[in-house]
Amino acid sequence: MDDVWSRAFEHAIDGDWTHPNPSGVLDGVSASDAGKVADGLPNSIYQQAMHLLAWADWGLCKLRGVPFEQTREQEEANFFPSNAAPQDDAEWQRVLDRMKALGPEFDRLLPSVDPGMMLPAPSDFSHARVAIFVVAHSAYHTAYIVAMRRLLGIWNPER
Repeated sequence: MDDVWSRAFEHAIDGDWTHPNPSGVLDGVSASDAGKVADGLPNSIYQQAMHLLAWADWGLCKLRGVPFEQTREQEEANFFPSNAAPQDDAEWQRVLDRMKALGPEFDRLLPSVDPGMMLPAPSDFSHARVAIFVVAHSAYHTAYIVAMRRLLGIWNPER
């Protein structure tokens, strides 16, 4: 990927320009709080994080040129897990660790990506479109998690 494109996407994915860092908005969220659903909302923080991770993994697979593995249940649920909460603290820690690894993974991958390269048919996605989708999707769900934390009374903007 052209150096300018690569740096732009790296900053956008890490949340430097467009939104808070996706993993940063989860700082201080316990496994218990991650499983809470705010009044009037359909999902928990855990479900939002898992959804964001699934689509980020989709983007990473597309940019690497490898198949994206998914179960029928995942596809039907649009990658929102049916359980609102992680099974335990260890599972939540794995989610947090995976969120922290996303930015560096994209940072390592993007310099080798050709933004104009098209994905194999029947897709009409270019590498640039995949990267833009991941940035926009991550920004939306990162903001959603911030709103959820505020509604649940567990947002600390100082973190």
